[in-house]
Amino acid sequence: MSSPQENLYDAIRIVKRKIIPLAFILYF
Repeated sequence: MSSPQENLYDAIRIVKRKIIPLAFILYF
């Protein structure tokens, strides 16, 4: 069983993966 904290970190990691390329597209 994974702790809720681990699930939270996984969600943040996924969001960052989607936001970082988006930020690059917006800036360049």
